[in-house]
Amino acid sequence: MSKAPEKVKAVLKKPHRHKGVELPIGAEVELSKAQAERLTRREVI
Repeated sequence: MSKAPEKVKAVLKKPHRHKGVELPIGAEVELSKAQAERLTRREVI
């Protein structure tokens, strides 16, 4: 039985490109915990 990944909201500290879409500094994004951890390590959020 798989459950949906928990979602967290984050605000970008650096510009970020995702699937060809440029996200500006300050954009609010919704991420899974795993995505948020990766972007935190890269200091994007």
